[in-house]
Amino acid sequence: MPEKSSDSPGPKSPFCFLSYARASGPAYAKRFAQDLTEELTELRKFGAEEDPLFFDQTEIDPGSKWTERLETGLKKSKVMVSLLSEHYFQSDYCGKEFQVFLHRRAELQREKNLGETPGLIVPILWVPERFLGSEVPDSVKEIQYATENWNKDYWKEGLLQLIKNEKYSTQYKDFLRKLAVCLLEVSQRHPLQDLAQLESLKAIQSAFTAKTANVAAPPWDGGSIQFVYVAATSAEAQKFTKDVCGYDPKGGRFWKPYLPPIDSPIGVITQFVASKEGFASDALPLDAPLQAYIARAKQGDNLLIILLDCCSLELDRYRSWISSYDEVFSANCEVLIPLNEADPQVVTRRARIEELLTRTFPQRSARLGVEAFAVRANSEADFRKKLARKIQEVRALITRVKAQSTANTSAPGVFPLVAGPGVNSR
Repeated sequence: MPEKSSDSPGPKSPFCFLSYARASGPAYAKRFAQDLTEELTELRKFGAEEDPLFFDQTEIDPGSKWTERLETGLKKSKVMVSLLSEHYFQSDYCGKEFQVFLHRRAELQREKNLGETPGLIVPILWVPERFLGSEVPDSVKEIQYATENWNKDYWKEGLLQLIKNEKYSTQYKDFLRKLAVCLLEVSQRHPLQDLAQLESLKAIQSAFTAKTANVAAPPWDGGSIQFVYVAATSAEAQKFTKDVCGYDPKGGRFWKPYLPPIDSPIGVITQFVASKEGFASDALPLDAPLQAYIARAKQGDNLLIILLDCCSLELDRYRSWISSYDEVFSANCEVLIPLNEADPQVVTRRARIEELLTRTFPQRSARLGVEAFAVRANSEADFRKKLARKIQEVRALITRVKAQSTANTSAPGVFPLVAGPGVNSR
């Protein structure tokens, strides 16, 4: 890289950082960058020291240093657009860029005590979802990368095909406008501060290979947090409710318990809290018995936390899987139930929900009563605080149990019910 003269201006501050894999249609990525730049400048006036979009075409060895321009882009951009493909996930370099923005987003959420995860990272399907490969990184899964706000052709074909195929020109223009509006609106809603200092390229771990952890939180010499999300898919939810807005076609971690008003999947909320508490976290599928997961958690000194949607207990699949919790005690395992009382169906189904809990956990209900399940949370932010407290309690309990000479105990654990916005004292 040639040295710059002392009087030459430094790199401009970019608004949007475009992250892409150079092995996947670089010429079309360049066209997309130009088109998005035009769209942004039509909607907003940028100053002389600003660039609407950062698009880097240089090849950088992951063992080398950040270029000055790239470092400026990572430190000063207000939003990030990432073009998802299998090539993208295989790029250590792209993973490092993604990780920098995950860190900046988490810092903003922590500093502002935000009750929602800022949508400052906008992953775009560069190719159809079916071509992303078998292992989409968890850091990407937790972000809504295939929103219905875009058009159906984008979802089916991916953005690359919308650019390449002239028959999709109208859809492509519509996509560009919606994306530009989305980026400008989210940046206004959540202004992102510049990053004061950027770690060396070599020191940053790729978000696609490393588990998320908050290095600022105190370390723990035990294992990680394993989350299990017991929530129906939107198709399954139609069997017990007409309103499926909080449910996702994939179910589980994509369930949105606080919608309305908070549009955050439960997986995003829990991963953020785990990271803040200094834990790496994993999501476990419902393909093994609960007792097996508890046994593995004990062996690995992991925390097992189950997030349960009460209404999904209407379905035998979920009720039978979770019911064994009524018969076991483990210091490593807790169940939390986000219950959003801003949701009309929760209010009208209160008696039914308590009946389902009693049927599913008869021993705990008889011994403690359904009311004893309640740990009140009035918002998503309150839920995050109480989840953090529960993680701390379970961690302390594991430490005490390990320190005791007698590990077995007959005392039952507490099954907390976390209530959502608008809950009233009962």
